[in-house]
Amino acid sequence: LEVRASRRNQSMMMMKLFASSLRRRLRPSQLCIPSKSLQPLPQSWVRLWHCRGHRSSPVDGGRSVSIVFEDADGDQEEVQAVVGQDLLEVAHNNGIELEGACEGQISCSTCHIVLPQDQFDKLPPASDEEDDMLDLAFALTETSRLGCQVHVTEDMEGMVVKLPPATRNMMVDGHVPTPH
Repeated sequence: LEVRASRRNQSMMMMKLFASSLRRRLRPSQLCIPSKSLQPLPQSWVRLWHCRGHRSSPVDGGRSVSIVFEDADGDQEEVQAVVGQDLLEVAHNNGIELEGACEGQISCSTCHIVLPQDQFDKLPPASDEEDDMLDLAFALTETSRLGCQVHVTEDMEGMVVKLPPATRNMMVDGHVPTPH
């Protein structure tokens, strides 16, 4: 009887947490909850609620585009990016050295990228939180954005994304997190 009550309490807690995240309009990728604690939730909720880096399934029907990442030395690497993924996730999935210390939580500027002017103009404006973090970015340009906030679209085919020569990690200098 105590086990059932414990599971019911855990389930209620998880549902309340899920509902509060919806009220705050958090994206599922901004939530990271161990999969064992999701067991009391309905499966449809579990599929919505997953951690960044564990999203290996194609987004938006699996369509992909070719994107080129260019480092500070001018070396380029072409990768396939699934439409709907953010550029930080694309970089991590393809071994591109784009740090992302906060794992896409808009609390650092280590995923700073520079976009071509034509692509920059097509994007929605940066949020206040993104602008605040960009103020901390090294080698800021007029077309700078955070990679975690730029989502791949079909018209990005062939786009060249430039990586700055350095980043500022205010959390732990020199620490590079590994994707989940």
